[in-house]
Amino acid sequence: MKIFLLILFSALFFLTSCIQFGENPSGEHLEQIQKSPNYSIEDESFKNRREHLFEEMRARDRFWDNPSKRFSNNMLFNSRETVPQTDLPEIKPPNIEEFLKPTKSIKFIWFGHSSMLVNINNVIILIDPVFSDAASPVSFIVPRFQPPVLGLENLPKIDYILISHDHYDHLDMETILYFKEKKVKFITPLGVTSHLKKWRIAESKLFELDWWEEIKFKGISFVCTPAQHFSGRLGTLNVSKTLWASWVVKSDSINFYYSGDSGYDIHYKQIGDKYGPFDLAFTGLTQKTGFF
Repeated sequence: MKIFLLILFSALFFLTSCIQFGENPSGEHLEQIQKSPNYSIEDESFKNRREHLFEEMRARDRFWDNPSKRFSNNMLFNSRETVPQTDLPEIKPPNIEEFLKPTKSIKFIWFGHSSMLVNINNVIILIDPVFSDAASPVSFIVPRFQPPVLGLENLPKIDYILISHDHYDHLDMETILYFKEKKVKFITPLGVTSHLKKWRIAESKLFELDWWEEIKFKGISFVCTPAQHFSGRLGTLNVSKTLWASWVVKSDSINFYYSGDSGYDIHYKQIGDKYGPFDLAFTGLTQKTGFF
């Protein structure tokens, strides 16, 4: 009986994790994204401008070359070195009524890490929302440090959800499913909508762009801009089958930039030259790994 229960638990665990993995592009969807200048047919994956950057860094930082260092720098095994030991300061709860008041400028609520709620000219945008208890397929890996200042059920009506890439700390299945039946549009880089389709999000709600492509709704332009990163929901397996991006969001009066996860390269200057200056920039900093 114990063996049966163990097998059953393992099977349920595996199936749950598989759903979290999502699904990479295939069929006509794959054929379409293969036309992107940022996609390598030979390697069957998207590439950074510095094409072999990911492979070089992975070779340089191989776990078994220096396992003690990998453990000491890993938040899974040495959390005292990699996460704060006290709660971060916060305003809880935020004043949603004030946030929703008509504005010709921009207001935002930062939930921590890369999740943000933005009001730009009275259009409400949710960026890389992660409200689950962990940024992984299972609860005991990369657990949340502290609860968000607002729960999903306390959020105002969302017009658009903007995703930078498919890593678990930016694309959260549980959060996405909360919006499954709601009137909201999802805007992603190329290929990322394949995960959302796997999770039964209606295709009519999904919009994906390549770098330097632009889409406009309600007077707000969303521009998919380059980033230096990688993608994938299976660790270092099956990497970069979907595109990663930063975003420029602009109206007639406001212009802001969101970096997503990105290391430094010439794209920052290119974006600034083409779309700047910006009223506000949300830029990730202080990552301890060369991937950023």
